[in-house]
Amino acid sequence: NLIDYQDCEETLFWENFLRVSNICKNFNPIYQRDFYLYQKEYCISNKSLLSEKSFLIFKNKKVVCGAIFLLTKSPNTNNPEINFGNNFPGIILISDEFSGDSIKVLQSKIHSLLELANKIIFTIPMNNILNKGYESILNKFKFTQEIIWSKSIYTNKKDEYLWRDIRKSYKSPINRGLKEQSFQIIDKFNLDEKKFKQIKDLHFKISGRKTRSDKSWDLQYSAIKNDSGFALTSFGEDKNDLYSAVYFYKTNHHAYYGTGLYTDYSKKYLYGYSIIWKAIVYCLERNITLCELDDNVKFKWISDIDKKLVDISFLKGGFGGNLSAKFIFSIKR
Repeated sequence: NLIDYQDCEETLFWENFLRVSNICKNFNPIYQRDFYLYQKEYCISNKSLLSEKSFLIFKNKKVVCGAIFLLTKSPNTNNPEINFGNNFPGIILISDEFSGDSIKVLQSKIHSLLELANKIIFTIPMNNILNKGYESILNKFKFTQEIIWSKSIYTNKKDEYLWRDIRKSYKSPINRGLKEQSFQIIDKFNLDEKKFKQIKDLHFKISGRKTRSDKSWDLQYSAIKNDSGFALTSFGEDKNDLYSAVYFYKTNHHAYYGTGLYTDYSKKYLYGYSIIWKAIVYCLERNITLCELDDNVKFKWISDIDKKLVDISFLKGGFGGNLSAKFIFSIKR
């Protein structure tokens, strides 16, 4: 049977979604409760959210499928789309026990979603094969597919091996930044709401305007308290004068670079290199095996992409790591 998100008690939904996530090896913090609440608030605040469309499918009282979706207005056309808002695809998780009537239930659900939107955009867990459940979708509905590349560092190595993998030109700025700055970690074990508010203030200072709701910041701090996120700040002699800050969402296996804030002073002296290195080392110390720095690498040869985005990808690529393919599917009416 099928249970929609809005018809399920929230704790029960996420308990079952976590079960199917573990079965399908979905350790990405983007598709977990705390980021979901943040993303929902982000879409509410920019008036793009129409409704929540996540669901679970059970077989013999055991969850065999889970999906994270929002019905949103496309920022370009204003047409309704099923995705995860703000250019994120939704996700469909299907276990190998998925078969028979469960396939019919999922196909029926997709039909009903297509009555609400022009297309459904979703991804699958990284390194996951397409089992017969996914095959049943692709055989039934018209779809297009796209591959994007993410850049991640496998932090299940000693730090000297991670250091060897860093671009040679980064090592001197990192060492200088480590000497000339102090750093503070904000995580479940080192909570500091006052310091976290300084990150919010730095965001406003750099942006020159308020770009996010207060609630979105509250949700990010709540994620830290739940051990689903962490932040790092750097500063000089004055602890109240931040040079830079980064925020990561996390699970026990996977950290995701969510926000990076760098003052002009920090950029001038390349202090951002050292705070990213500190975040990588933090993942190593917490036994987080994957540190994802760039979820959509922009390559130099891509002509129709903002050069700034290409430069950001090139900068993040200097910390080593590997490219991983992400499959994005679009099911159309």
